[in-house]
Amino acid sequence: MIDSDKQLKIPSKDDVIRARRIQRWRSPYLLWGLLSYGLICVCVIFYLSREPVFSSNMAMVLPGSGSSTSVQLENVGQAKSDTKSPFAGASFNPRVNYKEMLKSREVIEGAAKALGITITEFGLPKIKLTAQTSIIEVHVNAGTGAIAKEKAWALYHAFQAHLDTLRADEAMRRDQSVMRVLDQYKGRLRETREALVGFQEQSVLIEESQMSQMMATLADVRSQLLFAEAER
Repeated sequence: MIDSDKQLKIPSKDDVIRARRIQRWRSPYLLWGLLSYGLICVCVIFYLSREPVFSSNMAMVLPGSGSSTSVQLENVGQAKSDTKSPFAGASFNPRVNYKEMLKSREVIEGAAKALGITITEFGLPKIKLTAQTSIIEVHVNAGTGAIAKEKAWALYHAFQAHLDTLRADEAMRRDQSVMRVLDQYKGRLRETREALVGFQEQSVLIEESQMSQMMATLADVRSQLLFAEAER
């Protein structure tokens, strides 16, 4: 008697194909492949559903060399003014300052106000500093190419206006410092003049010619004194 549980069955061609299909569907590579394909499809659908974004790019070059001015007047004196290069120091990079200015609230608010939009609608520009150069690259995004171009120009003009304000404030501070120094010099000059006038009043000397006349008179008196002693 043969036990049915221990019988061996020779698989047919259909059984082999069915087993291969089951093994293929149970393979982890197929599962990961389907998941990756689905993720790619989702990303593509999300990208195609987004609105197109246009970018306007501009590059600004900072002045790299300083300037020097010298004025010389005959019998008066010489005046000299030197402006050092902003890149002269190794520990100071002015491009970082300009980058922060371009991203500051004052500049973006001025640009947004010029276009009649809010700061949120204007967005934050992307600033890129090119290594070993004095170039600053600015990228502004918008829904259309025309709006992106208007944003870039508005940002540029707002940036220039902010720089003019800072330059005017610095010039005013320098003028105030120079005026304070001049006031001190004027006070010292006034004290010196008053002391000189007091000395002239006490010594009865008003002009240099009076000093010459007094010296000549003194010489005559001495000569007369010598003649008188000789006659005596």
